[in-house]
Amino acid sequence: MRRFVKIVFLGIALCAGANSSKSVAQNIRIENLKDQFSWKNMAKMNGGLSLNGVYLQAGDTGVNPFTWVLSANLNGTLFGMVNLPITFTLNNLSHSYTYPHPPERFSMHPSYKWVTAHIGDVSMTLSPYTMSGFMFTGGGIELNPPNSPMSVAAGYGRMVKATEYNPDNLQNVPAFRRMGGGAKIGYKMNKLSIGGSLFAAKDDPYSLLQIIPKELNIVPQNNIAWSVNTTASLIKHLSLSAEYGMSLLATNTTANNTDALSAASNAKTVYDALNMKLSYQLQKNTFGIGYERIDPQYHSLGGYFFTNDLENLTFNFARPFLKDRMTFSTNIGVQQDDLDNHNKDKTQRLVGAINMGFAQERFNTALSYSNFQSYTNKKDQFAYINQTTDYENLDTLNFRQLSQNAMVMLGYTLSDSKERKQTVSVNLNFQETANPKENEARSDVAMQTYNVQTAYNVVMEAIHTQLSAAFNVSYSDAQSLQTLQIGPLLTLSRFFFDKTLQTTMLVSYNNSTNNGISTGAIVNARLNTAYTLKKRNRFLLSLSEQLRNIPQNDTTKKRNIFSVSFTYSVAF
Repeated sequence: MRRFVKIVFLGIALCAGANSSKSVAQNIRIENLKDQFSWKNMAKMNGGLSLNGVYLQAGDTGVNPFTWVLSANLNGTLFGMVNLPITFTLNNLSHSYTYPHPPERFSMHPSYKWVTAHIGDVSMTLSPYTMSGFMFTGGGIELNPPNSPMSVAAGYGRMVKATEYNPDNLQNVPAFRRMGGGAKIGYKMNKLSIGGSLFAAKDDPYSLLQIIPKELNIVPQNNIAWSVNTTASLIKHLSLSAEYGMSLLATNTTANNTDALSAASNAKTVYDALNMKLSYQLQKNTFGIGYERIDPQYHSLGGYFFTNDLENLTFNFARPFLKDRMTFSTNIGVQQDDLDNHNKDKTQRLVGAINMGFAQERFNTALSYSNFQSYTNKKDQFAYINQTTDYENLDTLNFRQLSQNAMVMLGYTLSDSKERKQTVSVNLNFQETANPKENEARSDVAMQTYNVQTAYNVVMEAIHTQLSAAFNVSYSDAQSLQTLQIGPLLTLSRFFFDKTLQTTMLVSYNNSTNNGISTGAIVNARLNTAYTLKKRNRFLLSLSEQLRNIPQNDTTKKRNIFSVSFTYSVAF
């Protein structure tokens, strides 16, 4: 019977030959072909099944208070190479499913000892300035001899498929057929390593039959990019790493009747990039300096995205103090953009970060400050505390440009024994965020956020119990709106039956105000139970009661929300 199932599954695999992601990747070790294609490894099945039910009582909302979801995720494997996933979801509102179908992308990666080949739809990275992660249809090879200082990689294929212009389908962007590829070589010695990469790509101007309207500004291109890199130990404790890249780009080979090499005579089509780092170790002190400059509009046809038009000069220092119990590190740099002075605005600013940490037997602390700008996801602790089901706030993401961030953490261990471990901690966070405006590095419309959390935690290992009490304060100032949230949180957790059953009780209260006016108070009580049976079966039961007091028109509106959720899942 088992053999019959394997044969049937083999037939299904040969007919489907792919998975629901429309991509197949096969890794083949030639020296292990006999074991890989053995009868016992021919067909395998794994996956999981879960059933979830939620009952929500929140007053007269007109919504079905009970919902259930049955979902499965099955995956069959043929010879450890081809995956055949099947998924489906059923509930009392809708249903969906996926099944194996012919692949849109297919790749094989056979290898023998130190030789690896890439065949099909593959991607390769030669250098961040030449070819970096671009997927193409073709082939590549990597040679990494174990007892040789030299390594080689090369690849070539179709990078862009020809797509005709269709006025009835403007979402389908026309494109010329593009062929390209490259190679890199590296050589490593004891104190010196050198390497380089070369990439070339060319559009076929005759690959399209339809004429593309000029207003779309889609023209055939030709590109040659190369880079050289090195790392060297100059003298004792002094090391250098550097990489230089150049991209020669002809942006309209039809009109100019030229290629990338002849385009080098035009300064607007030649782009440079340089990245250098110097590091020096003096006893326990580490000094570093770095310089990076990337020309405006620097890019090559071998990548999807390139950071350009920037110049950075950075300095870093780090060392331990107090018999290595204290660590200190700092990064300071100067950044500027608009290197060719063609933009309306030019940004120059000093950026940096400082990190300090101290730890001894019972006490530890950490401090950090930075004014680097980046994007962050912001979700305060009350979003979790006040949710009524596990599916709330999954997409509560507020993207902001971070300009300043400061953090202070203090922790102290009251007792540390096998029977009981008690700790107290205080965490303070400050963030200043700004919404960027067009052509401005920073807006005047900023938000300041302060978060304070104090916590007491005790773990009683003998009775498998953990108790924690916390007090949270969150304050934000967004010019005309000042928001304050404050409240305590108590959590009790305990394991039973050799830690197969876990129960957790949570009780919390929080009050919020806007500009000093109360916007409501919320009381939460939640009981969660999780039981694991034979490591594969898991049962979850959650009871939640929430009371909301919301001021409305000089009165207080009370709303009671009660929910019960149950989940059973099995893995095989």
